[in-house]
Amino acid sequence: MEQPALGKKISELRKSKGLTQEELVEKCNISVRTIQRIENGEVTPRSYTVKAILAALEQDMSTFVENFTKNAKDTIGISSPLQERNTLLHTPISDHQTKQLHIAWFAGIVYFICSFFEVTAEYMTFDGSQSLLGTTFYILIKIILLISLLLFIRGFIVIGELFNHQWLKTISYIYAGCTICLIGYEMLTVYHPSELDKVTYVAAAIIFGGIKIFFGASLLKLQNDISSIAKYAGILEIIAGVLLMTVILFFIADIILMFAEIIEILLIYLVIKKKEKSDINL
Repeated sequence: MEQPALGKKISELRKSKGLTQEELVEKCNISVRTIQRIENGEVTPRSYTVKAILAALEQDMSTFVENFTKNAKDTIGISSPLQERNTLLHTPISDHQTKQLHIAWFAGIVYFICSFFEVTAEYMTFDGSQSLLGTTFYILIKIILLISLLLFIRGFIVIGELFNHQWLKTISYIYAGCTICLIGYEMLTVYHPSELDKVTYVAAAIIFGGIKIFFGASLLKLQNDISSIAKYAGILEIIAGVLLMTVILFFIADIILMFAEIIEILLIYLVIKKKEKSDINL
């Protein structure tokens, strides 16, 4: 049973107990504003919020759900207050996860900006002079890129946890691990050049191309949970991945990935805003 029916029923139960909204707040430790928004049908609360309210109203949660879903056509795919679409229901979002998401979208912006400086760092280091300034700048940029990208990827691991998308979590961990190896190798070869550089970078292009394809496919699955923009991010990642695997078209892939990163930053930001909208006690 969706809103506003849920809010109406909660209001009826509260009044049948002779409770005011303020008195209900004292029992379930939820803000008055949240109770008001739920009863007015303005938001669909998370499962544990509903559970807290029902406990305060001395109602059994399973019985409550059963009463509202017994006429559903499909008891597995029912649309109920506890299975609302486009909200994070698989696990309640913690303050720590919220903080990680905030850090992730900010780190994505830092990574996006630093990517432009990477070109300058590459030139200063490998223009033949091998100056100390060029090498130091190169190492510094690489470190900032690595940290910001890992924090950015961490945001998608958190999203995978919240939406129970195991594949997104797995591919994000693989992405992070391969990134550490590649950037570590790049910094190491500044001081110890290797004759295998070309072979290494060809292999890296193919590996990361495959990662991007699977990462993009994982993002496509988020379009029904978060926003349709997840679809566009996923498509761009897949296209970029295919181009990376050709090796010779990597420069086109880099351009496409720039647009994908912008959308992915927005995607993480939307997850945060969606939670703020669905429950002001985020």
